[in-house]
Amino acid sequence: MSVSREQLIDELRSSREYREAYAESFLNQVLTAQIRVIREQRGFKQKELAAKVGKHQPGWSRIEDSGYGKWNVSTLREVAAALDTWLRVSLEPYGKLVDEALSLSPDALKQPSFDEDPAFLRPPRAVDLLREEQDSGPVGELRRQLLPWLEESKWRPEPLIDWLQGRNLISFGHEDEPYRWFLRALPAGDAKWSWHRLELARRLAKILEDQPDVQKPGRRPSELLSSLFLLAAGLDCPDLLADPLYAVYGRLRRGTAELDDVVRDCLLAALTRNQKDLRLYEVWLRMMETGKHDVLPGNEYAGFEGVTWLPPRPDFRDTLEEVAYAIKLLEQLWWKTEGYDEAVERLRRTLLDFRQRYSKQQDLAGMLLDAASRTGWTQAALYAWHVAFSSGTDDLLAVLDFSEFRFRATNLTGMLECDLRAAPDAQESERIERQHAGILTAGQICVVQAGV
Repeated sequence: MSVSREQLIDELRSSREYREAYAESFLNQVLTAQIRVIREQRGFKQKELAAKVGKHQPGWSRIEDSGYGKWNVSTLREVAAALDTWLRVSLEPYGKLVDEALSLSPDALKQPSFDEDPAFLRPPRAVDLLREEQDSGPVGELRRQLLPWLEESKWRPEPLIDWLQGRNLISFGHEDEPYRWFLRALPAGDAKWSWHRLELARRLAKILEDQPDVQKPGRRPSELLSSLFLLAAGLDCPDLLADPLYAVYGRLRRGTAELDDVVRDCLLAALTRNQKDLRLYEVWLRMMETGKHDVLPGNEYAGFEGVTWLPPRPDFRDTLEEVAYAIKLLEQLWWKTEGYDEAVERLRRTLLDFRQRYSKQQDLAGMLLDAASRTGWTQAALYAWHVAFSSGTDDLLAVLDFSEFRFRATNLTGMLECDLRAAPDAQESERIERQHAGILTAGQICVVQAGV
């Protein structure tokens, strides 16, 4: 399990010596990790970059060693230049150390080269894109209004504020809110619109930084805020949107902003889909443990979705550990409040959604089972796992890695045997054996395959 924000804060409060030692160690680890990550991102070997800064390969190897710690600013400038980046040195409060320690991941350490930096890319001209536009309906009409505005150098937030309230736009009918048309006009995954989609996220972030939750711009501020947050959720751009959205949540928590329940629902969606660190992890756990939250209108489903949208950890097993613990909390809550059968069905749907999101991850079923054994799943979650990842014993075997059969056979049979021993009567034991026969059979086959 991850160290929580509260645990890290308590540790840093313990003494000044510990605080300073932790900060130094963290700096060394982040600096060396980022140099290595960007070098690999550029496709360079250590020897190639060493030559660029006039060093031998062993010298560069020390630069990427977190235990070295004897860099000077001049050397770091050379390293930054060799990696086509610039060096920034600043003094920071310890509160920022907490945020960064909880958000460290390889993706967060990557940086584009100058030629790949979106700030310097020349966008495709709206006039050229619109000349090719074949859509004469609402999507095409919106593009003819939206693209020129996104290319304006002078900042004018008023058009977007009006559009998101349905003003000065072609009539789309009443079946869809305006934010949905923006997402259709700039679809994700289509390179043709990628620059304009990213620019829309930048401009949306600027509007959020102007605190619309406090200033209440527009004629219908609640409608505007709902559209802003849902558009942010649909854009799914945490690098640009996570911080301004978290600032809205912070103002809501402190009572300096007032939002109605509908707008809070929309804010929850935006926060969930735009996470770049673990700042909201405790929020999601609270939702799963209690089915509610003091500020956000979430329930246990919302809490689990929040956990699954956390940024992937450097080691994917840590991500699965968090998900497995979340499943355990849901199992306990739903079994207690809804009964066993309903708990299994809810867990099955939850795990299917999780499986779909990480469908490209190899050995997902087996790795999740490993995490389940460490976090203490019982029979409802195990059976839901079984039916979510397979339709029968053969399919279950197909999704498990044979190289791990011996260990996973122990997990499969051991966890269920614990449930059998804890059964209050013979009838309950029979039900467990009958419902989980497929898992037990798979476990026995695992033993045979592993040659135990």
